[in-house]
Amino acid sequence: MDLRETISLLMKLISFDTSPPRKRGSNLQLPYDIFALRGINSTLFSFVQGRPSFYAYIKGKEPSSVILSGHLDTVAPLGNWTCSPFSPIEEGGKIYGLGSSDMKGGVAILTEGMKFLKENGYKIPAQAHLSRDLTKIEEFGIIVRCSRR
Repeated sequence: MDLRETISLLMKLISFDTSPPRKRGSNLQLPYDIFALRGINSTLFSFVQGRPSFYAYIKGKEPSSVILSGHLDTVAPLGNWTCSPFSPIEEGGKIYGLGSSDMKGGVAILTEGMKFLKENGYKIPAQAHLSRDLTKIEEFGIIVRCSRR
């Protein structure tokens, strides 16, 4: 994986306001476009009306899968920020901005991870479920079984 691309993606995600009380679902076009640009199949859908989600996947031939889960919503930018919470800053090897550690950093890594799997010929149905809103099923167990071409 290219660390610079991952950092660039994280900066983009941080600059995208996903804090409440944003209209639900209004912030899913960006991740959809990000996966599409990387050649990864993706779709927007809703389990419950008014609570849209996003799903991306790489098809494969193995019966098992890798499930990567994340969310893009953040808390409201409360407190005394010394800079805009949506203008990420890289300083001393760290990135500061709203959502950088929960969970936009994780979403950037899983996105680039799926790109790596696709580009390097791993034959697995890798799946990532990204949600704009924190849900009761935010955390998923991970089962890994993969093979190279």
